[in-house]
Amino acid sequence: MYVVREVVASLDLRLIHRAYASERGRPPFHPEAMVGLYLYGACPGIYASRRLAQACRENVAFMYLVAGARPDFRTIALFRQ
Repeated sequence: MYVVREVVASLDLRLIHRAYASERGRPPFHPEAMVGLYLYGACPGIYASRRLAQACRENVAFMYLVAGARPDFRTIALFRQ
């Protein structure tokens, strides 16, 4: 989980940040947290947004990666798109 966080910190996520800047309404989840969630979820084979959302509520490693946030499955699925 620490390695995933370091790798995500080294990625160039400017395109995602620009897309988030144009959004209105409720502030989105941090892009680094969402990318880390997907990468860490892929390690044990968790790809479904509902299972990732569940892991954010029940698994300490996932909680660490998303800084205690609890994105719902719709938010996770929209980020994937």
